[in-house]
Amino acid sequence: MAIDKTQLTQIREALLSAFPKRQNLEMMVFDQLKENLSAIAGDSNLEHTVFELVRWAEARGRLEELVIGALIQNPGNDQLRSAAEKLVESQNLSKIELYQSKCALLLQSKRFDEALETCQVAISQGLDKAQFMRYKGQIQYERHHYQEACESYKVALQIKPENAYLYKEQGDIFFKIGQLNNAHKAYGKARDAYASALMQDVPFRDEINRMYEKTNRKLKGSLI
Repeated sequence: MAIDKTQLTQIREALLSAFPKRQNLEMMVFDQLKENLSAIAGDSNLEHTVFELVRWAEARGRLEELVIGALIQNPGNDQLRSAAEKLVESQNLSKIELYQSKCALLLQSKRFDEALETCQVAISQGLDKAQFMRYKGQIQYERHHYQEACESYKVALQIKPENAYLYKEQGDIFFKIGQLNNAHKAYGKARDAYASALMQDVPFRDEINRMYEKTNRKLKGSLI
């Protein structure tokens, strides 16, 4: 869907506000887009660099990725948050994609109450309960409400017991609160689910294995 000129101007102004120094913008582009800013926009002044960056992202269908990535890098910038929200609302997204994008934006902005409310509305409308329970768990984890997060992941796993990512994230919560035995079991289930699904996410597989072995060592050490 084409973005109107007013929105593009708002996005450029928001990026300039959030990243007033080129090196900060350069880091954001590398961290969030895995791209080299100079390769995209050359080495011109900051205003022209942002103009070229936005034009590049729009041409490749990566404008939303750019704006949300910028918000992740600088979640406290009000102009950036406003630009991201308006961009999401203007996109021709399915209902579930719209709620997913809103949850992600609100979570990155640390607007936790609104994010939880968005999850509840999505669930009440019958939209992928497992996914939105996962979002609830992530929000509760960020709020340090670890027991509530555990319960959210438990519900999500009852719906999708084959999901390796859910088990891994559940294991991370158990590990955070010192429940090593439960964490070890969750990482083990994540490994099994990964193998059963014939997944190809090698970094994810390596992280599961690392945490499985780490909890195993800690459990053995506690028995000595």
